[in-house]
Amino acid sequence: MSKHKSVIGLENLKGSLECCNICKVSKLTKKPSKELPERTTSQPLELIHMDVWGRSPIKSKSGISYFLSIIDDYTRKVHVYVMYNKKNVFKYFLQFKAMAERQLNRKIKRIRTDNGMEFISKEFTENLKSSGIKVERTNIYCPEMNGVAERYNRTALEGVRSLLNEGKLPANMWAEALLAFTYLKNRFIHRKTNKTPLELWCGKKPSIRHIKRYGCLAFAYVPKAHRHKLQNRSRPGVFIGYALKTVGYRIWYPDEDKVEETKHVFFNESKIGMDSFPNKNDSTSSVTFMPEQVEEYLTIEEKEPPIQESKSSIEWKRVTKKREKGKTAGRVDVYYYPKPGVRLRSLKEVKNYCDNENINFDPKEFDFSTKRELKNLTDEDLSEESSEEENSAMVTEIPKSYREAIVSSLKEKWINAMETEISILKDREVWEIVPCPRNKTVIGCRWVYSIKENAEGQILRYKARLVAQGFHQVEGLDYHETFSPVVNFTLVRMFFILLVIRENWIHKHIDIECAYLYGSLNEKLYLEQPEGFQEKPKADYVALLKKSLYGLHQSGRQWFKELDETFISIGFYKYKYTNCVYIYQSTVVILVYVDDLVIFAKNEESMKEVITKIKKKFKLRDLGEVKYLLGTEFEQIDGQVYLHQRKYINKLLKKFDVNICEKVKVPLSVGMNISKSSCPTNVQEKKFMEKFPYRQLIGSLIFLASRTRPDIQFAVTFLSQYCSNPGLNHWKAALQILKYVGSTSDLAIELSKANSNEFIAYTDSNWGAYIDDRKSTSGYIIVLGGVPFSCKTTKQKSVALSTMEAEFIAMSETVKELAWLSNIFEECSAINIFIEKPTLFCDNESAICFCKNNIENTCSKHIDIRHHFIRNLYDQKCFDLKSISSKQKILLICLLNVFLMKNLLN
Repeated sequence: MSKHKSVIGLENLKGSLECCNICKVSKLTKKPSKELPERTTSQPLELIHMDVWGRSPIKSKSGISYFLSIIDDYTRKVHVYVMYNKKNVFKYFLQFKAMAERQLNRKIKRIRTDNGMEFISKEFTENLKSSGIKVERTNIYCPEMNGVAERYNRTALEGVRSLLNEGKLPANMWAEALLAFTYLKNRFIHRKTNKTPLELWCGKKPSIRHIKRYGCLAFAYVPKAHRHKLQNRSRPGVFIGYALKTVGYRIWYPDEDKVEETKHVFFNESKIGMDSFPNKNDSTSSVTFMPEQVEEYLTIEEKEPPIQESKSSIEWKRVTKKREKGKTAGRVDVYYYPKPGVRLRSLKEVKNYCDNENINFDPKEFDFSTKRELKNLTDEDLSEESSEEENSAMVTEIPKSYREAIVSSLKEKWINAMETEISILKDREVWEIVPCPRNKTVIGCRWVYSIKENAEGQILRYKARLVAQGFHQVEGLDYHETFSPVVNFTLVRMFFILLVIRENWIHKHIDIECAYLYGSLNEKLYLEQPEGFQEKPKADYVALLKKSLYGLHQSGRQWFKELDETFISIGFYKYKYTNCVYIYQSTVVILVYVDDLVIFAKNEESMKEVITKIKKKFKLRDLGEVKYLLGTEFEQIDGQVYLHQRKYINKLLKKFDVNICEKVKVPLSVGMNISKSSCPTNVQEKKFMEKFPYRQLIGSLIFLASRTRPDIQFAVTFLSQYCSNPGLNHWKAALQILKYVGSTSDLAIELSKANSNEFIAYTDSNWGAYIDDRKSTSGYIIVLGGVPFSCKTTKQKSVALSTMEAEFIAMSETVKELAWLSNIFEECSAINIFIEKPTLFCDNESAICFCKNNIENTCSKHIDIRHHFIRNLYDQKCFDLKSISSKQKILLICLLNVFLMKNLLN
């Protein structure tokens, strides 16, 4: 290269070449027996060679298993695309085609591939025909016909091995090494042309002055914003490659398993970076920042500008510098890729950074997709740097498949968990191994792994569950009815008030192990044998299911039928107005939520008697008193029970990367523009907003509001109407709610001792609260002996023409809940608990008068069914209806905006 002056930076290189032992170890091959064929192309894109390598015996740290190599025959320039699977080969070809034809102003004439399914698919073939591209395919068992691509794959792997050996890096860093090698390969002289592929491709000599020893020790500058005056100004890492589309390098920090792209680096090429991290040279950790492809850029030889500081949460997907004639300082286009869960907050930081650093900010060009699981990423997406919380979780990384489980660092625990599951399946006689029948659907299955933790977050056990792939089932043939009930959480709160706090009953949380396996099947179903546990003499046989299995459509229903029949046979009485409440001899009450049982007993003897009877049928796990149930924490202090979800709130804050710098006092603030006018109106805006996890956040907040935080019910319900097309203002409002619950995470619902048998409900409405369609809000709170236990706020289905109508509709929603609860209380007489007739309080005299009297006028005659329903129950004296002034009434946070409550309460 120095002799032919093929690159810039090696003009005066002198001396003899020494033998490289690492190259001999990594690359030594047999001597060729044929002369190299003469090249037949005369310009770029005349012939393109393509091939896919994989599956890799070792996945990269981000799960990469394949790579696609595309080589131009004339220039020998290589483009490499790393992939999780082969499905996206066609997509990458289209990307390459568009890029190459635009850059070179030429058209691809021919491509040469093997006969892999990824190259002969219908869409691939039709696209080539429509583009007029001639296809040359190799004969079977003749890989030499696609020798250029095949040879490059070998060359690439040789280079990867050399780089990994040179840098003493773990094998699962092969994808990073591949990208670095391809970057260098395009800057190596080709022996047939005495020029580099990059020069032949674009007509300019590349510079290699920035090339550094791979794997050497690197010290990256730490901006002032990320350190205080006594902290070090740089941090050690390992050089693993060259930054994408910018001037800089890729530095890996093994102690944190993070990758950073930066320009401000000092290299100590005399030392191997991994020697400074002796305990990190393994293949079990996970770097999750992988590039989509190798791109080439002309020069990296500018003088280093003054070091600029950047925000900590800003991560770069790609940065390119625009060059304009006559200008030395251009603007930089930033394509932003946030950390997992970082969305709006980092967007603000990007905007601020762009303003300060003279950077273009175009939301249409931003990529806000985030990493949930590697399998959900598209191949071209960059995996991101893991947060500290995620890095700590990697110690107990949960495998996604059987193959991952048996090669993970915790394989012994996962294998033991699988063996335990198989043992349970055999003990329960879930299946029988039979020959595979003809013309029958055989349902697939897979292993699902999880780690069970207690309320303190400590690991209890490693769990493996065999799950049927129920999506193979055919409705009407393999399953019919699927409904399975669970207990309403309102009843959980109610029975804690009535039994635990008021009557001093004891309670226990019981888990039924592998509950679904007790259900009997009515259909004849066949299942594949589980991976890793096939019976060797009958490996081609299938399992005829005798019992239900997790994953089947009907499993939940069959399990509940089995449980219900068992309880009835034991002597339990089942409540008529709810499916999941059972009474035993007026001394025991059981609430059922799938396989979780909450047992209330009058004394220890009754508790033991019932548990003994249930144990005869099911295998139980006694979890003691209820401390954590259905995502809710129960704390019993001085005879009172407190319900809260602090851990769940903290998980949400971490998931969406929200930091509480300043406490938020209200869920929604005055002046927030929350309406359809903030919704996206064109395709670009909609695609931009699709990157925000609005639905996930609203769903999480709805769960929180329904369990322990009624103070956010109105705000969450209000925002939920925009889930189909949210805008940026809606996202900001949702984040404010999350910040509010984070600021008030110490709040809890107190189930104190009921001081009477009073059964009271308060109802209210907010007329025309929804400015888009002018519909109103209904809300109620129900109190038992001074202790609230049920509340709800909803958007009304129709437009109310007056405040009276809005209040009346709200009353109807409240009366429906009262009617149901009254029936439940009536059945509580079996356990000697008697509750008074409910009283409904409303602050609208017109609505009360309309309910009590059959009034017909122009303001009310259009109201049809609802007033008949309420009036009928009122005439039957099912509830009392009384008036209460707004100042006297308990104002509910869940009905109106908090600032209204606060002002009125003050």
